[in-house]
Amino acid sequence: TMGKIIGLLKERKFMTYSHENMVFVCPPLIITEEQLREELEKLDEVLAIVKSCADKVWAGCTCEVEKAWNRDTVY
Repeated sequence: TMGKIIGLLKERKFMTYSHENMVFVCPPLIITEEQLREELEKLDEVLAIVKSCADKVWAGCTCEVEKAWNRDTVY
């Protein structure tokens, strides 16, 4: 679910929030290009994890997203 994906982003200190099936990317108004690139790298990393698990069709997936799904932690 989106809550787990947002949780993976927040673990990486990515400042975001979601609504239903949308991830909002809202950087501060004052941000350097380097900071923006760092944040987008975090987003790319999490999206790569999600894609990797989706490609496996969740069958026997031991990726970070499935681990997040199985956690008792609520995000």
